[in-house]
Amino acid sequence: MQLRGFRVEPGEIESVLVSHPAVAQAVVVARSDDTDTPGVTDTTKRLVGYLVLDGAQDTDAVTAELRAFVGSRLPEYMVPSAFVVLDGLPLTVNGKVDKAALPAPVFSGGAYRAPASAEEELLAGVFAEVLGVDRVGVDDDFFALGGDSIRSIQVVTQARHVGLSVRARDVFEARTVAGLALLAGASGGAEDRVVLEELPGGGVGEVGLLPIGHWMLDREGSHGRYGQWMVLDLPAGIDHDGLVATLSAVVDRHDMWRSRLIPGHVHGNGSGEQSKLVVDEPGSIDISTLLHRVVCDGGSDEKAWGELISAELDRALNRLDPAAGTMLQFVWFTPTGTGTGTGTGTGTSTGTGADVGRLLVVAHHLVVDGVSWRILVPDFIEAWQAVEAGRAPSCPVSARRSDAGARPWPRMPGVPSASPNWTTGRRPSPPPTPPSAPGASTPRSTPLLRRTGCGCGCPPR
Repeated sequence: MQLRGFRVEPGEIESVLVSHPAVAQAVVVARSDDTDTPGVTDTTKRLVGYLVLDGAQDTDAVTAELRAFVGSRLPEYMVPSAFVVLDGLPLTVNGKVDKAALPAPVFSGGAYRAPASAEEELLAGVFAEVLGVDRVGVDDDFFALGGDSIRSIQVVTQARHVGLSVRARDVFEARTVAGLALLAGASGGAEDRVVLEELPGGGVGEVGLLPIGHWMLDREGSHGRYGQWMVLDLPAGIDHDGLVATLSAVVDRHDMWRSRLIPGHVHGNGSGEQSKLVVDEPGSIDISTLLHRVVCDGGSDEKAWGELISAELDRALNRLDPAAGTMLQFVWFTPTGTGTGTGTGTGTSTGTGADVGRLLVVAHHLVVDGVSWRILVPDFIEAWQAVEAGRAPSCPVSARRSDAGARPWPRMPGVPSASPNWTTGRRPSPPPTPPSAPGASTPRSTPLLRRTGCGCGCPPR
């Protein structure tokens, strides 16, 4: 199965679990958060381990030990977010495990202990937002509550927004608000962190395609329209220059968004050139040429909004051209009479409900996937806050090296209340796939962003 961009073999995890002397049977499944946990609202898939213990055991002690046991033998992304102990595994009439009958896990902490310091108060709020729960005690284990590697990156980003400096590694090692607060309080700020020097050439130059990229190119027909998209509500008062500066900063930060495809050709004997991407220097992309403005009524007619965005999405997908380096398109929907500066595009009398403006972000599948969208919005927020304050947005690191791997772009439930805009909006479903998209499948919502879609026809995950 595919989980958060990684290939996960449940059988491999099950083998490790049953190698523990306390475990008699184990089955691992990936399930969304249709849990019994009060306050949990997202539908992200997480690994859950169902266990039958060997004899009478202290359930809490065994599950705590198993998390460390599995983590010492497998990568972190293969460690189940929760363990459920059963008297026996449910079986079908054919004697196989009835996975549909497995109970939903309850992600919960221990006895609640309230924050006792300013750092604990801030981090408890960050934990609660990232995990999608009502509150988190200072002794509650982040991973027992359903945390994972992606959420640890979200914690790092949201902690930075509230003035605390922590690393994803700190989240894994400390695990609780109390432990992380000690590290954050002792850091003295990001300037005290060890920052790896950039590799020669940074994130610029040739990059080999991932297997999914080769799979896409090997398919029959055109691949130019294989894109994914997201719709964002924009902050009030943003103008053309501010939006261009914000988008430019984000594109400069993320190297792959400045790439172009160099098609190769491999002969039957294995000779020839493989297809690859070439990443250009920061500042090489003129965002104003990729930004198209559409003036609309700004009403509340959701049907009309759906028709408008479908038409503009179809046009935006047609403009993608990986070989020419056109990996991105931005469509800016502005209500009539807002006076938000100059831009390109056409007017329309269609209502959209976009009282402060909306932005359609379209990216080719070579440079974005489902996980990428989850780690996008705070970069827009951070860049816009700098632009709004009259500061130059800072984009110092490349995609090849940073404190936590990929530059974090967490989901909206983790965005601090001080940044109410750049949200994923109000429409409950993604825009429909344009009918002319070759080989496109029905769009799937990325679980944490209700307003994303995929027209790439990629293999099921």
